[in-house]
Amino acid sequence: MPVGVLRPDWLSNATYMGKSVVNGVAVYGYTKQDFIDYYADAETCAPVRWCLLFSEIYLCFSELIYGVDDIYHVITGGSTV
Repeated sequence: MPVGVLRPDWLSNATYMGKSVVNGVAVYGYTKQDFIDYYADAETCAPVRWCLLFSEIYLCFSELIYGVDDIYHVITGGSTV
C-alpha cells in the first residue's frame, strides 16, 4: 500500500464513533477498516489522536503543539537562554 499525503476523502466509508473527550479536548471519533481510530477536535476539526492497529498491537499518537521555545534552546555566550 503506498504511503504519502492523505487524500481529502480519506475518511470516506469510516464509521462515526460519537463525541468524547481526549486529552481534555472535545472530539469526534471515527474508525475505519479495523485499522485506524481517528479523533478530531469537535470545534476546529484539527487532529487530536490517531490510533492504529498493527497485527495485535494498538498504537496511539496524540497531536502535541510546541512553541519554538519548547523545542529549541538558543545558546549565547556559552549559556542557554
